[in-house]
Amino acid sequence: MIDYDAKGFIGIIFRLRGSLFPQLVPRIAVVTGVGAFTAWVEQHNHFSLAQLPYFQTPMHRVVRSRLSWLVLLFVAETAAGTVWGVGYDLAACVGITV
Repeated sequence: MIDYDAKGFIGIIFRLRGSLFPQLVPRIAVVTGVGAFTAWVEQHNHFSLAQLPYFQTPMHRVVRSRLSWLVLLFVAETAAGTVWGVGYDLAACVGITV
């Protein structure tokens, strides 16, 4: 049974041991920095990443971008499935049925 103080949930959220919080903070900082840099470049250099409206973009470019996202989706799903499989194997090792 997990024992914790129900009224001290702030301590649970920011607990560093056994938490993903220390791993998430650098990633969030990197993503925020990339977004801020992109916004700054677009604003100061009059450069836009989306130079053409969607319906004026050539069809091969639209298909290529959609296929890229689809491949990325399948890779992410495969990685997540691998992680879940390892979790199930570890649960079986300690005698937990899932």
